This record gives sequence, C-alpha cells and structure tokens, in this order.
Amino acid sequence: DGEIEEIPELLRFFDQHLIEGIKAFNETVDDSLHFELVYMDMNHWNSNFEVCQNWIESQIDVQDLFFPLNAIIVDGPNYASALEKIKTDLLEYEASYQSEWGLTWYERIVDLIDGELISSEFRVNRSSEWREAHMTQFIQTIIDAPERADQKFIVNTGFAHAQKQTLIGENIQRLAQLLEVPSDQIS
Repeated sequence: DGEIEEIPELLRFFDQHLIEGIKAFNETVDDSLHFELVYMDMNHWNSNFEVCQNWIESQIDVQDLFFPLNAIIVDGPNYASALEKIKTDLLEYEASYQSEWGLTWYERIVDLIDGELISSEFRVNRSSEWREAHMTQFIQTIIDAPERADQKFIVNTGFAHAQKQTLIGENIQRLAQLLEVPSDQIS
C-alpha cells in the first residue's frame, strides 16, 4: 500500500530526530490528533533523484517506468523531456499503476517526478528567487487543501528560508515572506 514504518536510509540525515519525534508522539495520542508529515526539498545535487529512484526500485517493481532515463545525462538537453514523458505515462495509465502499486506509491512516484522536474530546472538556472517561489507554492498548496482547513502546521526549514526580513544572503523574498499566512502566526 506504500506506507512505510522505517525511515529510508537515504533520509536518515534529514531531520531524523524531528521525524522520529513526530512518529513517537503519534503513537501516544488518538488518531484524530496525529501529526501528518509532508516532506519536501529541492534536489540540489543531481544524484538525489537517482538515490530515491533506486530506493523505490528496491521496494516495488518500477524499473520499466524509469528505463528511459538510463541513457540520458542528468540535467542535459533531453532530461526534462524524458521526465515529462514519464509523467505523461503516469497520468495516462493512472488506474493501471494505482492498481499495480497502490495509491500511496503512485502518488509518491508522481511527486518524485514533479519534484525532479522543478529541481532540475533550479540546478540549471540557479535562481534562489525561483527556488523560494516553488517551495512556497508547494507549501501553500498543502496549507490551502480543503481537507486541512482547520489544521495547524509546522514548516521546518533552514534559517535562510524562514527569515521574515532579509538578514543574510540575496535580497529576495523568502519563504516566510511569501506564504499567505498572517505574520503573527509565523514564529
């Protein structure tokens, strides 16, 4: 069904204590009080996607789906179009893939492809403003989802993303400035 009980080794160095703390908390409270974890990041290094792809391939049979990427140079001229082709196939054969892998794995793979399309564009253009805008859009979509209307959120980021005013780095709008959340609710 795609649910996982253990943190994949490839994520262990990313906020392991936060993830394990949320999991431990959820074990002590009623389901209605559980924290939901949504994890995202830009694939700053061109190997991140391949590491995730290999981990998914170790869990379920998806090698044929990713096969077109084998002869493509990451971030090369044909990379984005190969990813778009995979995305098109995922959408066209959605019912079949969901039946084969389950909904959670299907959604996870679609998110992986979407994330890599955005990340690849970032790695090519290296625009911090572009990166912040896409991170904000992703988080705002999560916050604005109707099923989350009455939920509270923790957005865990590095300091540079969370600053309310530019204290370090380029003079661009950062995540905390871009989210459509009243400033008194951001701490």
